[in-house]
Amino acid sequence: MFAGDGATPEYLEMVKKEYGLDKPLFEQLVNYLKGILTGNWGYSISFERPVLTLILERLPYTLLLSFSGFLLAVPMGLLLGMIGALKRNTNIDYAIAGFAASFNSIPAFIIGLLILFLFAVQLKWLPLGGVFTVGVEHETFLTEFIDISKHLILPAFSLSLIWMVGYTRVIRNTMIEALLSDYVRAATARGISRVRIIFKHAFRNSILAIVTLAGVHVGYMLGGVILTETVFSWYGIGNLVVESVAYRDYPLLMGLLFFSAIWVGLTNLLVDIFYTTIDPRVTLK
Repeated sequence: MFAGDGATPEYLEMVKKEYGLDKPLFEQLVNYLKGILTGNWGYSISFERPVLTLILERLPYTLLLSFSGFLLAVPMGLLLGMIGALKRNTNIDYAIAGFAASFNSIPAFIIGLLILFLFAVQLKWLPLGGVFTVGVEHETFLTEFIDISKHLILPAFSLSLIWMVGYTRVIRNTMIEALLSDYVRAATARGISRVRIIFKHAFRNSILAIVTLAGVHVGYMLGGVILTETVFSWYGIGNLVVESVAYRDYPLLMGLLFFSAIWVGLTNLLVDIFYTTIDPRVTLK
């Protein structure tokens, strides 16, 4: 595949030697891991550029999209979850549960296409896709920032609707459990105000579950945005994964998977360390 159709046996041997494919499999693995540690992650066949360079070039755009969606999803999910917990077993609670279930059932690419069709095609409020307007040279940073922000709104909003469901369910369930606990009953009996009970006792004891879910989202945000980036033609890691699969660019795909694994491991480690600052019952041992 590297050499192309109709390659001569001599050229095939030269390509094998160039990429180290003439060596035993175990030696290839050792050489690949050595390259990972030294910054040599291989060479992309389709883009004809170093794999690590491509990943680091796309990474800021994926982080921008993911954290924007994350910052929208968390407050929306917390608000709906708290309302559902405080109005449990009422029509409001059932409406919020149905709203969350609907977005949990619809595939991510369908949500993205519906948002794109409504706001970009029908209303023409925002751009169809991409990171910035093609062919436009911005004279100042402010105009460039505004252009990127316009392109960011729809994919970030689409992503937030998908992630919001988890926060809504988690905060609702944990807050209901906290509100029915003995220490909340004791606080109510002592005459502590309802607002203080909700925020200082019930909500505070629900934070650990939110941090856990947030850690999962941050850990998997590189791969979790593949469909969203594809629908909105966003210039990020997820789109690069699709392109590497389409072009059968194995060195690039291996680098992307390895980078995602490193990201997940580091994120989980940081979340575990962060636990110790918000919950004194958790210690590093």
